[in-house]
Amino acid sequence: MVVTIASLAVLAAVPWPVYSLLALRQVRDWRPAEARKAALGLLGYAAGVAGAWALLPQSLPYLAGAGALWLLGERIRAHNRWGAWSGLPPGSLSLAPHGPWTDEAYFRKGRERYGPVFKFTRYFKPCICVIGHERAAEILGKKRDALGLPPLAMSHRIPKGYIRFMAPEDREALRVILREGLDCALNEARMARLRAEIDRRMEAAVGAGAFEPRGFCHDLTTDLMLDVIYGVMPGDPAAPAFRAAIATLRRGEAERAGEPEIEAALVRLGALARERADRGDGVLQAAVGADPGRAEDETLLRNLAYITLLGSTDVGDFIVWALKILSEAPEWLADLRAAPDARLADMCGATVKEILRLEQSEFVIRRATEDLTIDGFRVPKGWMIVISTRENHRDPEVYDAPHAFRPARFLGGGRPVVGYRPLGAFDRTCLGAPIVDLVGTQVVRALARGIDLKVTGGDPRRYAAQHWRPNPAFRVAFACRPKVA
Repeated sequence: MVVTIASLAVLAAVPWPVYSLLALRQVRDWRPAEARKAALGLLGYAAGVAGAWALLPQSLPYLAGAGALWLLGERIRAHNRWGAWSGLPPGSLSLAPHGPWTDEAYFRKGRERYGPVFKFTRYFKPCICVIGHERAAEILGKKRDALGLPPLAMSHRIPKGYIRFMAPEDREALRVILREGLDCALNEARMARLRAEIDRRMEAAVGAGAFEPRGFCHDLTTDLMLDVIYGVMPGDPAAPAFRAAIATLRRGEAERAGEPEIEAALVRLGALARERADRGDGVLQAAVGADPGRAEDETLLRNLAYITLLGSTDVGDFIVWALKILSEAPEWLADLRAAPDARLADMCGATVKEILRLEQSEFVIRRATEDLTIDGFRVPKGWMIVISTRENHRDPEVYDAPHAFRPARFLGGGRPVVGYRPLGAFDRTCLGAPIVDLVGTQVVRALARGIDLKVTGGDPRRYAAQHWRPNPAFRVAFACRPKVA
């Protein structure tokens, strides 16, 4: 009996790292389908152990012995010197660490303990973390031909893939089309219209009581992106159909919509885009105006759909952080409100840059397509390379008080010579940077000139879908700021 109990205890310990990781909500929310598969695997394992206990109890000690060897091997891999003989950097390859999901300081602590290059595991995959501006520039610049990108799940729905994952020549051709389209779309009339829509939506929320800001911000930025990309303004009769299709894609990214529903939404967006191809002045119309054949290019049309989705998500999440951070910086908010118009634009721009430095820029991930060497350490082919933008943006050698919110460091359009890369780097820099700047600046301006901000909740922060976010309990209320006599 003692042997049986001991055997069952060992066999129960074998899947514990997987079970404990899946117990984290942020992991389950990040990849629900994979989490469900892993949970089914755990159930299958438990059923197998129960079957062995019921049918072949004499096999339990042997199974437990194998399990004990596996646990020992896992602990050996978790030792920071494991792999040193083959040139691997220090760090732990524990199978399922919680730190990347639960501790904002995980990578900083890793650097302090192991140095600027160390190994770790993220969702059961071995990774190399790299911290440091010069190292990041070398990897993303000189060594980029030996790197690939881990594809987003949605890329397979686009004939030549999403722009970030295209073959280089296809990606550059599409970048030219999008860059020219954005140059046309972001004209003075549209920029004035976008600013007015931001003001209108924020003013409409005044007096509505506390609300969950992420949904509000995503609704706003979806409408802004539909205007820029498709030339569809909020009051347009076609706007509800566009919004519904984008909402389906958003549910698909959260794995809450199936492939047939997602495909139907993409087909619907393609049809809507063709109907609008000769009406409006968005990116779509600029692209089709230069070459009418592009109205039938599924790669272009589906990229526009996902650019609208991902752009609205990222810009919306940025606004949420702007509300959270400015609510915690009353002195800077007071300076904004006291600033003359001639100086306010510079202060708003500096505020946007500082928020991007602190939040929404977590890391750059690449996959080694061949064996590499970084700082003398070997990076095996197939391993993930995680460049911690978040820690690079908190480098005390570049930034005074690196963890503090100090927008004044960017006044006058200033920025550090190296290391500030909130929107990508080199050939993968985000084309939507002007949209982020326009929207962010206008939100800050609205808070400076007419709207008071009250918040509740927000801490502790939670990791979700590649970014740290305020706590789900975070709530915002807008009020009219009293006029100064």
